[in-house]
Amino acid sequence: MAVKRTGEEVAKIIRDFIKGEGVEWDWDDFESLAIADPILERIRQEAFRSGPPHPNLAKLAELAEQAEAHGKR
Repeated sequence: MAVKRTGEEVAKIIRDFIKGEGVEWDWDDFESLAIADPILERIRQEAFRSGPPHPNLAKLAELAEQAEAHGKR
């Protein structure tokens, strides 16, 4: 089952991960739960590939910007 998330929510989860903030299981939930919006789901999948164990912070920041921009449409 896919969850509903806004672009702003996705951007916040990614940015919190980059900064080492957020609740303990936020990133795990983000990686594990598909998103209903297909654009945000693509961003989630790219973030999953760019995340732990060797995170590409520049790519993650780019994905956060994409999610935020999508949320403003």
